[in-house]
Amino acid sequence: MLELGCGNGNNLLPFAEFGWDVTGLDISGEALADARHNFDGIGSFIECDLAADFPVPQDEAFDAIILPNIIYYLPRQSFLRVLRECRRRMRPDGCFF
Repeated sequence: MLELGCGNGNNLLPFAEFGWDVTGLDISGEALADARHNFDGIGSFIECDLAADFPVPQDEAFDAIILPNIIYYLPRQSFLRVLRECRRRMRPDGCFF
C-alpha cells in the first residue's frame, strides 16, 4: 500500500495492522516523524515534495495506491505526472483511490 500525502499515517494504519507492507510519502518531516513513531519501525515513510519528485523506485509495485488529499496541493502538470508515476507502480490487478 502506497499513500501519497500520508501525514501521520492514519490511513495506512489499518492496512499495516492487517499485515500489508505500507509506504507513505509526505512533504512534512514533522508528520512523518509522527508516522514513524506511530508505526514503531513498521513501514517506510519518505519525505518529499511530490510537485518536484516521486522517490519510489521504478521497480517497486503496489497492490493499492491512495491519494486522498494531494490533488488540492499540486499544480496540474505535477498532478498529471504523479498519476503517470502511480500507474507505472501499480500491479495489474491493483486498486487506485
